[in-house]
Amino acid sequence: MSKFQRDYYLSIQDVDKNTVIIEPPFTIEFDFKKEVFSNTSQGQITIYNLSETVRNSIFKDIRNVDLSSRREIEFKAGYTGNLSRIFKGSVSRCYSMRQGVNILTIIEMNSGSDFIANSYITADIGEGESKIDALAKLAKQLNPDGARYIGNFEGSFRRAVTLAGSAEKLIKDYSNGNFYIDNDDIYILNDTDAINGVLNEIDSDSGLLGSPKREESFLDFDMIFEPRILMGQKIKLTSTSVSFFNGIYKVVGVSHKGNISSTVSGQVKTSVRLAF
Repeated sequence: MSKFQRDYYLSIQDVDKNTVIIEPPFTIEFDFKKEVFSNTSQGQITIYNLSETVRNSIFKDIRNVDLSSRREIEFKAGYTGNLSRIFKGSVSRCYSMRQGVNILTIIEMNSGSDFIANSYITADIGEGESKIDALAKLAKQLNPDGARYIGNFEGSFRRAVTLAGSAEKLIKDYSNGNFYIDNDDIYILNDTDAINGVLNEIDSDSGLLGSPKREESFLDFDMIFEPRILMGQKIKLTSTSVSFFNGIYKVVGVSHKGNISSTVSGQVKTSVRLAF
């Protein structure tokens, strides 16, 4: 994929649950962080000089956290003609402020936090039911509309039981903590489980910057903005400078940070964390 002419598409629900679309030429800055071990994903987008009407319509107070006040947001980005979903979730807070001659609208968002905050559930598990099927029931109650990726969990229930409590805690209890939410989809994957990716190899041709660095049990590297990388997928890493790190790894963290603008120069960098 040619990495020229960055582009984006942002949809956000306003106070009346109508969808507002924001696209270039508005300048935006963004910062997204996704980590397996944080269970949920967060992000922030700053938009320059929206109209007062739009600013007022998408304003959201951070105190509104119940599901009835949930306002969906989706952000796609990439390069002209080839956009990928960076984030799907809900708006935590949206407000505007003046900075010099510009009016900035800041949108803070999360994926999963509102589901978890409202996740007291009950689930009837039958005698002999597999742990995989039980986890699927719990995940469906946590978010009925999201996709569910469940790995290979061995074992079954010896007797019928009714599970009740926090969906997050129940899922963690029966998956050894292997649970996180990204793009409002639920991932319950063991260390050896992975999902299918679109981009499966990283090297200098695909945008690898510098040399990968090992930190404890992780391998970290930066690359030119790459929105196609998915949490939980396998990646083949090929580095010419530190070839002893070359191999196939699982993605356990992704962040994207930078700006997209037709008038302001800048760059976007993707940082990736692999399980080593």
